[in-house]
Amino acid sequence: MRRRLAGSAALLAAAALAGGGCTDTTIDGEPVPALDLAFYAASVQRYVGYGCGSLDCHGEAGRMLRIYAEDGLRQSAELRGEVIQASEIAANVASFAAIELDASSAAYSLTLRKPLAVTAGGMAHEGGDVWLGADEDGYRCLRGWLDDDLTAEVTAACQAATTEVVPPP
Repeated sequence: MRRRLAGSAALLAAAALAGGGCTDTTIDGEPVPALDLAFYAASVQRYVGYGCGSLDCHGEAGRMLRIYAEDGLRQSAELRGEVIQASEIAANVASFAAIELDASSAAYSLTLRKPLAVTAGGMAHEGGDVWLGADEDGYRCLRGWLDDDLTAEVTAACQAATTEVVPPP
């Protein structure tokens, strides 16, 4: 399964770059969720890049969910510390889309359940609980993006979540 997703992420990244705002294709005949690339770049990337994209977490090439980040995994080592590239953002969106293939609702979403505390309906997460409940800003940010609920409320949750995890400059 990991091999299929890793190779597919590259294909989806190319599709995202060619297709503009959303990815909308299939992997092995299964429809891939259409995820808004522009919203991810503007509202989600900074939160997940800093909070999840470190080299010892999802910033590792072999992870099922792999996240490129300015100070984490890069498509080229010379880019470390530089502004995140459009191709890296597209690859991140593709990685999330591949994870979400079988998610018909938040109850089945690995993206939402793995970091959520087990006591709140989540699953065990090697990195520990990221959210104690579904009312936390980070959860609401990712859920809104995954559900294509790109409202001002979701944007505010993404901003608040980023402020909570990203230290001031």
